[in-house]
Amino acid sequence: MSRTNSPLPMFFRSVPPPEYETVLLIHAQNNLRDESLPNKTINVLDIPTINLTGGNLKFGTTFKGVVDNASLSTPDGASFAMGTGDFTIDMWLAPWEIGPTTATERCIWDNVTSTNDVNGGYLYINTSGNLCWKNGATEHATSGTMTASTWQHVAVSREGTTMRLFINGVKQAEFSNSQNLTNTKNVFFKSNVHSKFIKTWFQEIRIVKGAALYTANFDVPTEPYVAEGTPIAVDASVLFHFEGSNGATTAKDWSYMQNTSTFVGGASISTTKYKFSGEYPTSCYFDGVDGCVKMDKYFGFTPGSFTIDMWINFSSLPASNLAIGHYWRASGDNWGFDLTADRELRFFTRTGYGALQEAKSEALTLSTDTWYHIAYVRSGNTMYFFLDGVAKGTASWNPGVYDWTTYADFYIGKTYDTSTWTPYYLDGYIDEFRYMRNTPAWTSGFTPATVEYEGHL
Repeated sequence: MSRTNSPLPMFFRSVPPPEYETVLLIHAQNNLRDESLPNKTINVLDIPTINLTGGNLKFGTTFKGVVDNASLSTPDGASFAMGTGDFTIDMWLAPWEIGPTTATERCIWDNVTSTNDVNGGYLYINTSGNLCWKNGATEHATSGTMTASTWQHVAVSREGTTMRLFINGVKQAEFSNSQNLTNTKNVFFKSNVHSKFIKTWFQEIRIVKGAALYTANFDVPTEPYVAEGTPIAVDASVLFHFEGSNGATTAKDWSYMQNTSTFVGGASISTTKYKFSGEYPTSCYFDGVDGCVKMDKYFGFTPGSFTIDMWINFSSLPASNLAIGHYWRASGDNWGFDLTADRELRFFTRTGYGALQEAKSEALTLSTDTWYHIAYVRSGNTMYFFLDGVAKGTASWNPGVYDWTTYADFYIGKTYDTSTWTPYYLDGYIDEFRYMRNTPAWTSGFTPATVEYEGHL
């Protein structure tokens, strides 16, 4: 079920029945990939292809999607055969040009295989600018029209034998449809049969099988979608529950980034120690010798505000520094967060093996075999440190010329001595590891969460 007492809003919907499934979800913000489960391959066809840089965004601050006589598709699959059941296709579009001046219809989604194919669907904008649906020969058009160069939410849904078309949450067409849609193709922005294209900005492409999400006028979404039936933490850039069987060496990143991770050396899932006994009574064990979890050259850290927090349980507290996490590039640029020999939480950066910049908490009193919630928070140029929700000092921290623009390996449970550059490792357990970019979760004392963070099946 959806939890309600996380320390920050997570934008989740309750988990729907099993027959209710998001089969495709493309945010087109930080990447161009499917965020549903399983993650489907996204193919970009024709030239010019997709541009994901700069500009005209509905959501987010970093990327957008633009199609210019190109198309997106996934491999054919039964997920896109809607049969006679309910379904929803919706997205945000800002078409560059529509209406009579184009003298051609503009394809939005197509899975037909021949002219007047009754086994597939075709969603498009006609030459008058109306949003239209066709399977077979009959065109069903909205009463209202689309507007060029303006973000609009478009949706088609089928409930029982009733189809509806919506523009910006307003029902614009309703008609009967009981066709058995058995085709398995899935193509956006190009008609398989008619070679019709569209030039448009797009975000939040979603296909839901088994549910008509919209049956009457509705308020359009004001935030990125969450995959129905596969909730993902959309405010987190990394979220590990470290779920799995004892000794397993894989774990899913439940954030919207869905970073790829690799267990290295003596790191594994543990069912013997864990913070929470809810959905995921597990943690990750680090052996203190060579065990760590690595995210491969995809983890993108930002120099602005952020929060890194987790539950941690120390098996030993050696006299030397104790590793928690580290980001490393071959150029020597790196940053990390650890526990110093004086038992201070520390965040540091170093550029090209040069000067070390660090911020530290006050000294902490810690014991082994005890779960602690620790948090590193940056707001502006101030670092805040917390132990079990209690403020443990602040420090000025400005990374200055540090280059944050290149992705590199990020490690949990491993860091490097900033003088000798020899690695050292965590001896203990971590549960509920989370990183949130652009979000200073706390700048004063707080009560840590009493359940796992959101981001669950």
